[in-house]
Amino acid sequence: IGMCCRPNAYHHPSVRQQVLWYLVQGGRHIDGADVYLNHEPIGQGIQDAIKLGIPRSEIFVTTKVWPDSFGTEGTTKAVKRFLQELQLDY
Repeated sequence: IGMCCRPNAYHHPSVRQQVLWYLVQGGRHIDGADVYLNHEPIGQGIQDAIKLGIPRSEIFVTTKVWPDSFGTEGTTKAVKRFLQELQLDY
């Protein structure tokens, strides 16, 4: 079971807070999407949780590629951007 980042997708402070709360409460799967434009606050919430001692290796993050990024080159470029926006190495 994962946490969907859609309900407050466009209110970044809420996204950051919800991600942090979810991880502190024991959740470990964050599910986002490029179309929500909220990878940065998701990443901030994850970084906040890591600072509180939640190991990055326990956090499973998924997101979705928008159709205009389909294909090897487009997907590779999108994933690199997602990782940067999420402040993640993997």
